Amino acid sequence: MILIGAKGFAKEVLEVLHQLNQLDNLVFYDDVNSDLPNKMYDLFPILKSLSEAEAHFKNINNNFTIGIGNPVLRKKYTILSLQLVEYLFLQ
Repeated sequence: MILIGAKGFAKEVLEVLHQLNQLDNLVFYDDVNSDLPNKMYDLFPILKSLSEAEAHFKNINNNFTIGIGNPVLRKKYTILSLQLVEYLFLQ
């Protein structure tokens, strides 16, 4: 699963996923913040480009959730994610 976002709200979503035992193949996606490490908590890779997200969707699974608190950015990335999944899997 791709967790879109890698800051405050995404970390809260991570806690929920942990409680639901849904951490298998979890990665974060953030192409906005340049101050992020390569892995969140040294466990979860942070994808930093659309091509990395595309590869994950193609090769691992097409599950994603939004971990962005800002409503404008959340809408933008929800639409972008849905378009990418549709493009990759409905051709």
